[in-house]
Amino acid sequence: MMFSVLILPFLSLASSHTCETPTGPCIFPFKYLGTKYNGCIRNNLTLPWCATSVDKWLNYNKYDYCSPGCAESPTRTIPGTCKTVDGIDCVFPFAYHGTLYWRCTAADYGSSYWCATSVGAGNEYTSYG
Repeated sequence: MMFSVLILPFLSLASSHTCETPTGPCIFPFKYLGTKYNGCIRNNLTLPWCATSVDKWLNYNKYDYCSPGCAESPTRTIPGTCKTVDGIDCVFPFAYHGTLYWRCTAADYGSSYWCATSVGAGNEYTSYG
């Protein structure tokens, strides 16, 4: 009886982190391009997605789009993928005047591209380069 008392809170916690896709449940954590995720990601796709099949190293094999309301992984720096002219890593996604960007933009700067180097609430950029 004591065993079931200890395991029930764990089961309810685990079920709060589930996410469904049209082809089945998400598998968390999963790895994509060497980074481990515990929530749905977008990575240049319009809709968030997750792994629905992983290998023994947690690398995703198959994916599908997450249902509305599924938790997304926080923004992150992608080392080496995009840097400012000062060598600072860009942070994606970032929001600028209500638009979410997944790559550098020239918005409001003519032909000069820039990216966020830090973000705040709502992924709004707080610094850039």
